[in-house]
Amino acid sequence: MATYDISYLSIAVYIIIKMSSNVSNAPSSFTSLNENDPLLVFLRSQKQCIKGSVDEFYLWLVKYENIESMMALKEAVSDDDYLNDTMRIGDRSYGVKGFKLSTFKRVVLDYVEEDNGDTSKKKAVHQVCLYCVHI
Repeated sequence: MATYDISYLSIAVYIIIKMSSNVSNAPSSFTSLNENDPLLVFLRSQKQCIKGSVDEFYLWLVKYENIESMMALKEAVSDDDYLNDTMRIGDRSYGVKGFKLSTFKRVVLDYVEEDNGDTSKKKAVHQVCLYCVHI
C-alpha cells in the first residue's frame, strides 16, 4: 500500500475544491442585465418559446455563446444545426423549446430595428409570435 505525504494530499484536495467551486454551467459571474438591450427585450417578448428562465437564457447567450445582439441571434438561428443542437438544449435548464424552433426562428429573422430619425435611439420592432402567446 502506498503512503502519501499529508501535505501533498492536503494541497491536492485544496486545488480540487477550488477548481470545482469555480466551475458552473450557470452564468453566475455575469449577472447584470441591461433592461434596454434589444436582445433581452426581444427574448422576453418571446418567453413562450423559451424553456426555463428567459433572463438566464439571455445571460447564457451573451456569456457562453457570444450572442450579444439581435444581428448575432439572427445569424445563430440561420444555422439549423446550431439552432437544433445548441440553442434548443441550452444548458439543459433553459433553451428554445423544441416544438417552437421553427416559430422562434421565423420571428427572429422577421425582427427589424426601426430608425426614428434619431440615430441615438432605435426602436425595436418585432411581431409577437401568435403561436408563442397563450390566448
